Parts: sequence; structure tokens; C-alpha cells
Amino acid sequence: MKLVGFGRLSAAAAAVTWLLIMLGGAVCFTGSAKAIPDWPTSFGRLVPPSGIGALLEYAHRALAVAAGGLIAAMAVVGLLRFRQDSWRLSLPPVLAVGLLIAVAIFGARAVLSSLTPALAVIDLSCALTVLALIVATAVAAFVRRVPGSTHGLPRLRGLLGWLALGSCASVFVALALTVAVGRAGAPSTCLGWPAWVRAATTVRSYGAVAVIQYAAAAAATLFVTAGLVGAWRSRTTAAGVLPAWTVAAVLFFSGVLTGELAAARGFPMLLLGLRVAFASAAWAALVAVLVLCLQLPGARSGPRPAAGRRLLDLILLTRPGVTLLLLAGAAAGSIAGSRSLPPLGLLGWMLLALAMAAGGAQALNQYIERQTDSRMARTANRPLPSGRLSPAEALAWGLGLCLAALAVMAELVSWRAALLTLAGECWYVLLYTMALKRRTPQSIVIGGLAGSLLPVIGSVAVSGRLTAPSLFLGLSVFLWTPPHFWTYAFMHLPDYANAGLPVAPLVFGVPRVRRGILAYTAALVLSTFLPVVFRSAGPVFLGAAILLGGVLLAATGAAWRRAEARPALWLYRFLSLYLGLLLAASAADALLRGPV
Repeated sequence: MKLVGFGRLSAAAAAVTWLLIMLGGAVCFTGSAKAIPDWPTSFGRLVPPSGIGALLEYAHRALAVAAGGLIAAMAVVGLLRFRQDSWRLSLPPVLAVGLLIAVAIFGARAVLSSLTPALAVIDLSCALTVLALIVATAVAAFVRRVPGSTHGLPRLRGLLGWLALGSCASVFVALALTVAVGRAGAPSTCLGWPAWVRAATTVRSYGAVAVIQYAAAAAATLFVTAGLVGAWRSRTTAAGVLPAWTVAAVLFFSGVLTGELAAARGFPMLLLGLRVAFASAAWAALVAVLVLCLQLPGARSGPRPAAGRRLLDLILLTRPGVTLLLLAGAAAGSIAGSRSLPPLGLLGWMLLALAMAAGGAQALNQYIERQTDSRMARTANRPLPSGRLSPAEALAWGLGLCLAALAVMAELVSWRAALLTLAGECWYVLLYTMALKRRTPQSIVIGGLAGSLLPVIGSVAVSGRLTAPSLFLGLSVFLWTPPHFWTYAFMHLPDYANAGLPVAPLVFGVPRVRRGILAYTAALVLSTFLPVVFRSAGPVFLGAAILLGGVLLAATGAAWRRAEARPALWLYRFLSLYLGLLLAASAADALLRGPV
């Protein structure tokens, strides 16, 4: 197996191990550890009985077998293929196999009898160490392909490395002691950050152990904060360090927020699950930061631009104009779906989360397309092609915003809306930007589904369900996207040709795409009458649909009777205005009609 394949195997093992720890947390806070009284069978059988507790415990055991198989495969491949080449790739999986066996033994004892607090701490420490070893191996496989990386004994370089070491040490102590601070089997003793709102009570009840845990949590907060600030201030050019620090910090503080919310709300299941997920993911990310700092060449600092200029460029990466239009769609969907003004707090958190999600996806889009943007006159002055921001800054900014958006949406709005937000981010970044944009002229049609999700997300976030008005608005946004983009593409065909992008006017020819714009525009106008036909909208929206649709059809016909670029620019701008006014009319109509 080559290094790339071994790295993928390690990444898969790390993902499964993380899921195993998450599922172990679910078994803990649901009290399912005793749901199956024997081990390794289930009531003497291979198939578990029905019931959520038994299924969780059985799934936990099955995932442990899968993780064990992947880690054992890593150990075998590492010893056979990389033993002479790099101990970093061969030794950690072997150690992980031994620790995983210890975890299995502890698990069997927990099922058959029970674990003392000390043994529970050792059990959790072994599990966290297994995850750390697998993550370290995966990162080491990546680092081996980076020019200038070290292959001898690792050593810390610079302040960022020491901050990473301090973060890992303090986080490990804080997490490992979770199972020793609290009543055995209580939700608060499952993996996660200690809640400061319960600090006084916990310290009085558990004394020195609780003091050590809270001290470690406080130290971790300081280390992670200092590392994040230091990484951004230094503009480090070491591969992956800045994005890794940013991701680790976002996961860390999301976990802290989740822990506080869980304690304040009486430990609901959703927040307990997020608490385990964020805590274990933050631990894995901090281990990745430490390995990068140990093995990569010393971080070099780029020139520091003015703080105001840098902040402006980071904002420009999010493409505020596009983001505002997407937020308008979400707000309209939330109002149309409930036919009332949502609570301002809920609406504010939803819009903040979606602004971060949309902005983060746009930043990742510009990171991926930075080479393409440098070959087009219209995008050559963007922050990345112009050199005002580094690719690492754009990647860190995009990942950080996307992760923070999911955390805010899941913790403060709705887990259903968070899942739809994640789907939209993946659809836009992975499918549209990475897989389709350079391969097919239909990418904008397929990718347009991401934007059409915003009204649906708004409705789900507020009402908790899909509603007909939000689906109709999503359909209109979907049909609006192709003519809007193709009209813009007509004005920049030389740019797209120079960059090698297969946009529809270059592939299909101008006459065919003009007909396509007219067809999509007609379908868009017709779609605006569907809410009225199905009694999801009233006379205000009907009037707006008739007026705006008539003007749009007339403008589209007039624009394409001439070949100059100016009518296309006028139509492009009017299409943006059209969608904004249509969304506003939908919201106004819903408010005037009032709740059902």
C-alpha cells in the first residue's frame, strides 16, 4: 500500500474511532450500558432485542469491532510497509491496538459488573489515547508529502507548538476526569466539558478532583485562545497549521457552549450528544495541531497588512451581496411558513448561523477556485488571486465559519435545520464547486439546489417542519438561478474561456442558451402562481407575482433582441431585484394573512 492509501486508511480509522467514542457517550447518557447483560453476545444471541437501549449498546459493540479491524489493518500495513521508513507510521497503530484491547476489557467489565471511578477514568483515557494515536498517524501520513517536513525525532518549534502541547495536555485531563466528577451513570459524567454554571456545587461535592478538572478546563481555554490568536497574528505559512488551529478552536468553544447549555437546560439528549461530539472532535483536532507543529518546518510569517484591510478582505471572501440575498430567502421562508413574525431571538440566531454557513461556503469556493480566479480579469483582484490573503487564511476562515454555523444552528435553533444547513454546505462546496463546476455546463442547474434550500431551512428552523409556502419559494429560487448566472456569463465569456470553465454559452452556443434563459424565466414566472393555486399565498403575493413577472418577461425579451452587453447587465441586475422583491412580497402577504 502506498502512502496515500495508508493515509486514507488512517483517516477512515480515525473517523470510525470518533464515531465509536460518540456512540459510547450515547450509551452513557441514555443508561444503556446494562441494556445487554452479557458480553460479547446479546442475551445469548448474535441479534439484539428491540429497544433503543439494547440497539445502542449493540451498535456500540459492532462499531468497536469495525474500529478494531481498521486499526489492526493499519498496524499490519505500518509494520510491513513503513517499519524501516518511518516509526511515526508504524508504531502508533500498534500501540492503539493494545489500548483498544484494554478498552474492550474495561467495556466487558462495565457490562458484567461495574467500573470504579478510577477505572472509568483509565478506560476513558485509553479511548482518548487511541483516537489521538490514529489521528496522529493520519496527519503524519499527510505531513510526509509536505516539502520540508521532518522525519527524525519530533521537536516543538515556536510558541504555537508549545501552546498546542499545553492545549492537548489540559484538554486530556479535563475530559478524562469527567467520569470521576458526578454520580456514576449520570448524564453529567459522560464525556464533555465541565459546566461552569455548576462549578460551585461540583467542587463542594467532589473536592480536589473537581478542582483539578476545572483548573484543566480553564487552562485549556487560555491555551486554545492564545493558540488561535497567535496563529492568525503570525499568518503562519506552515501547511495546515492555521486551518487546524481554527477548526480546533471552533470545536472547542462549541463544546464549551454546549456544556453550559446542557447543564442549564437539564441535560437534554440532543445537547448531550452534541457535547460528546464536540469534545471528542476538539480533542482530535488539537492532536492534529500538535502533530503538525512537531513535524512541519518552523512557521514563517507573511507580511502583516493593516488590520482593517485584512478584515475587509475576509468579509469579501464571504461575498456579502450573495449572502444577503440568501438570508432574505431564509427570512421569507420562515415568515411564509409560519404566517407570523418569528421570535426575534430565534430569527436572529437563525440568520447569524445561515450568514456564517453561506459566507463560509463562499470562502471555501474561492479557496478551491483561487487558480481559476487568477486567470479571469473579473476575479483577479479578489483577496486570494491578488495575494492580499493567503490560501491558509481563506481555508481557515471558510472552515471556521461553516463549523460555527452548524454549532449555532444545532444548539440554539433546530437540529433539523442544522442537518439541512450541513446538506447545503456539502452540496455547494463538495458537489458544485469541487465535482461539477469544471466538468459540466449543467453545474449551475444542479448547484442551484443549495440556494433553494434557504427558504426551506427558514421554515424548518421556525416551525419545525416543511411547509408548502417555503417549498414553493425554494422552487422559485431554483428556477431563478440558471437565467441569473447565464445572463452574467454572457458579459464575461472571454474570461470563462480563458479559465477553461465549461459555462453553457461556450458549450451550447449563444442562441441555445438565450432560448434556455427565456424558458427558465417563463417557468420561474409560472412557478410564482403555484402558491396562489394551492392556497398557500394570498392577494398581495398574487399582485406582486403578476406585476414582477410581467416586467421580468418583458425585460428578458427586450434584452435578448439586442446583442450588446449592456442589456444583459441590466437584466442581470433586475433579476436580483426581482427575487428580492418577490421574497419580500411573500413575507408581507403571510404577515397580512395572519396565522392559520
